[in-house]
Amino acid sequence: RLLKIIMKPAMVLTYIFGFLLVYDNSYVVSEVYFILKLFFVVFLTVFHFYLSILYKNFKKGYRSKSSNFYRKINEVPTVLMILIISLIIIKPNLQI
Repeated sequence: RLLKIIMKPAMVLTYIFGFLLVYDNSYVVSEVYFILKLFFVVFLTVFHFYLSILYKNFKKGYRSKSSNFYRKINEVPTVLMILIISLIIIKPNLQI
């Protein structure tokens, strides 16, 4: 239920509001912190789909990974969210 009711709608809303932000403030696309944040969000989306596949395999009884693997990948979304939120709050002046 968590995957269908909360996570997927939240991801869709995040992309909708992100596109609205870029449409309303097109100058942010030239900011390095925004491009970096966008990269992390896309990576988080790809990771979300990977975890969905693992979940479906787990429901079918396929457990090819160790429990240590699942404990480690459980921390990836947390680290990504900390990085994304830090980029939003700090808005570092990065130069390319």
